[in-house]
Amino acid sequence: ILAQADSLVAVSETFLNWALSYAGRKRANTDKVFYIGHETAPAHLTNTSERFANLMKILHGKFVVTFVGTVSKKHHNPMILVETAKRLAKYKDIFFVIAGDGEFLEVVSKAAVGLCNIHLTGWLDQTEIVYLLKNSHIGTCPAAEPTMLMTNKFFSYLSEGLPVISAFGGDLEKIIGAKKVGLNYPPGNADDFASAILKLYSDKSLYKELSMNCRTLFVQQFDSRKIYQDYCSHIETIMMAYPSRTKVSALP
Repeated sequence: ILAQADSLVAVSETFLNWALSYAGRKRANTDKVFYIGHETAPAHLTNTSERFANLMKILHGKFVVTFVGTVSKKHHNPMILVETAKRLAKYKDIFFVIAGDGEFLEVVSKAAVGLCNIHLTGWLDQTEIVYLLKNSHIGTCPAAEPTMLMTNKFFSYLSEGLPVISAFGGDLEKIIGAKKVGLNYPPGNADDFASAILKLYSDKSLYKELSMNCRTLFVQQFDSRKIYQDYCSHIETIMMAYPSRTKVSALP
């Protein structure tokens, strides 16, 4: 299937290169990457959740380090936030938030018992997630082991100007390094993770630079409305190039 495709599309360069290698062919100008991206949040939001209002009071005046996503044991394991919260307990204005649900949430919750500088929200709706990110300072992409996946939370963080601290390899690691939108650290390394947080916490000029880079990069490359429009245009181009082989099915 890959070898005979007129166009290969992927959500990352890493995945596209894998597909080309598996197909045994070189990249053509019809083979493209379309990142998942993220949609810009509305300028004005209304949230009436009492639970969430209480959290906002806790976060007021804090330097907030946030994880948003599925809480899993392998690729999206936020346990390192709990470990780092213990290490940085003396910094009274650094606060950690783990937002999301998943099969590993109970384990993480038990590990966080007794810590005053971390909060686990459980599942949040989209409005609550946006509120949280707007009141956060760092977005995290932790991983317990090496991975080349392209996690969607990265784009969410960029949309709100949050510098990213990530343990992911592949495209994510390269983008963070090349575009200066955050810091990378080795998977599972709590020392380096804590150091990255303290670096952004203490160096205000660096933080401001990275935050501005995040917003600029998001607008230029990762706004999903632009990405999906480009994807539609790409499909139309392929259909016009190979009209005799184009098949379109419509559901009733």
